[in-house]
Amino acid sequence: MTPIINFTFQSPQTQTVTKTDWGSAILGGSGEKEIQVWNGPCITQGFISLELWEPLSQQKMWTKKVDVEQKVIDCSAKSAEDYAVVFNEAYAALLEAAYHAALTKADAYFSREEIELVVKQSQELRDKKVY
Repeated sequence: MTPIINFTFQSPQTQTVTKTDWGSAILGGSGEKEIQVWNGPCITQGFISLELWEPLSQQKMWTKKVDVEQKVIDCSAKSAEDYAVVFNEAYAALLEAAYHAALTKADAYFSREEIELVVKQSQELRDKKVY
């Protein structure tokens, strides 16, 4: 069995804004500083594919794909530290959704009868193949 995991993650673009730095202005500095901000959603989606391969002939015997539904989470942040937290929480939500979807589908996909059929097909393939 080989799991194939494919996730996409879109995050908002970094924007540079000028902010008043009152401490610097009082001390005679320029009074302005540039900071990085993020405004917008993080969008995640993807799939997990489960493939069953015959080990000797390296032929794919069975595959099931579990789609992970799209999640949209607000990733707006006013500093790099805030963005790191928001980004990690959004990605954790994707992984949690993927884990739940994969286990739910895997429970439905792995019926004893279906796997026995794949094993029987594998034996037939081995009998035909000369090594």
